[in-house]
Amino acid sequence: MNASAVPPIPVRLRLRHRPLYAGLVAPWITARFVLAMRDRDLDRQLAAEAAMHPECVGYSITACPTAGRMDHYRASGHTYLFAGIGIVLGDNARRRAGQPAEPWHAVWARDYTVITDPITNLSAALLLPHQILRVRPIAVRG
Repeated sequence: MNASAVPPIPVRLRLRHRPLYAGLVAPWITARFVLAMRDRDLDRQLAAEAAMHPECVGYSITACPTAGRMDHYRASGHTYLFAGIGIVLGDNARRRAGQPAEPWHAVWARDYTVITDPITNLSAALLLPHQILRVRPIAVRG
């Protein structure tokens, strides 16, 4: 899929008037269901992304550029997308600029605990092995 080809917002999300950031819907965050995790997140059992409703994760998989539509992170980074709305990205986001995009997985979990990631100092979801119900690759990179 072309990096500029953003899928249409699902009707159900439009009707619920979900907020938009950079033209993409901000998914509904939930205490259970599906998390988007990279290989390194799975190894650490920590998810940096918030859990989403299954319908929202389906939209996110098709709309998020690094979930299969781009081979590399933006060379300029993406901090400018969040300027003025109070979101501060960690140092890891700046270090990824221009680097190859990592494989992502959709991870269904029965529960998780919110902790502070000791590496990034940001909130993260800690998943114990018995809490993980299913893991599916989002995109295969060649």
